[in-house]
Amino acid sequence: MELVNGEYSLHPLVRAEAVHLLKQNEEEFDQAHNSAADFWKAQVQSLNTDKDLLMVFEPCYHYLEINDLNKIIEIFLSPNLLEGEHLHLVFYRRLSPTLVLELLGKVEEKTLLLPPEKGMLILALVKSFRGSLHFFSGELQKSVLEFEASIKIIEQINSPQLIFFLLSNVFQVFTCKLELGEIDEAIVLIKPYIDNIDRYKYVNHPLIQQLFSAYPQLVQSFILAMELKHDASIALAEETYEAITNRPLSMFDTSRGCACLYLGFVCVMNKRFDQALKIYNTALQFSRKARYRQLESKAMYGLAETYRNIGDLPNAKEFCLQAKDILIKIESKLDLAKVLVEEALIAREMQERGCQDNFEMAIALFTELNAPKQVARVRKLMG
Repeated sequence: MELVNGEYSLHPLVRAEAVHLLKQNEEEFDQAHNSAADFWKAQVQSLNTDKDLLMVFEPCYHYLEINDLNKIIEIFLSPNLLEGEHLHLVFYRRLSPTLVLELLGKVEEKTLLLPPEKGMLILALVKSFRGSLHFFSGELQKSVLEFEASIKIIEQINSPQLIFFLLSNVFQVFTCKLELGEIDEAIVLIKPYIDNIDRYKYVNHPLIQQLFSAYPQLVQSFILAMELKHDASIALAEETYEAITNRPLSMFDTSRGCACLYLGFVCVMNKRFDQALKIYNTALQFSRKARYRQLESKAMYGLAETYRNIGDLPNAKEFCLQAKDILIKIESKLDLAKVLVEEALIAREMQERGCQDNFEMAIALFTELNAPKQVARVRKLMG
């Protein structure tokens, strides 16, 4: 035995020999890992601490050893501790995506060795989880590739239990393309799903109500704004905002905040800046309740852009600098590039120096992130 940090453990050589002996008996090997997984599951009653969050993942490594990949997926989707929110996103916001991405990579490797009828569902979910992690890390091109692969598999399987993930993936690809400045491509992607959205409403999933309460309406209001149907777009945006902020609706603060972000963007598109300020401030409140710093910075960026549009440059600059400070700390490059562009526009209107440098830094970041439409937009703004 060894004593490390006040805890006893088997000596590494003894542990290695025990594993070697277990591997000679497949039944005992599986039983040992299942017992270890059950032990770790019993340790976690809540996710109040980062240690709790790390322990939630411990059973996954035991299931990986015995190729019980379905149980890993069950842990990722378990509503017991999260009341409907998916585990990998909580892990991303509180710790880091790296550990989860590494685990998902190992699950995918083993899944690809399974017969298609056993592995396709797992693979679709793994790619969906990974797409979300890349999305929230700001690696949108990687995110799009993962989501599109997941969508293709789900449509091939045609399983009702995956419909929520199909729609969620489609909406997230739509969001990615908007962030990358690929607006026409975003509309072409999502319009067939929006036009036929009613056929999906029978789906039974704990998060489906959240999705249908906001996201189809968000897209519709965006498309109406693109078609210059401003009154119809704003009416739908206001209706959706009321639904999102309605307390009886089962919707998490993170989801409410994200939805408000895009409603605020639609209001700016329609040049309804008073509504935009109201909605972006609501997004900011939700982001702070959820302790979600990236969402907070996005709401601040929206407020900065809106204040600039109404000529309140001091407020615009203040929110822009606060957003920039957060984004530098969390290393979100795409959002930082957008804030640098906004900072340059504000500085130019205030006749301050440095706007050209910010434009150039934004171009460098957009180029690094393979966002050519955003690069073109910045060069156009530079004149």
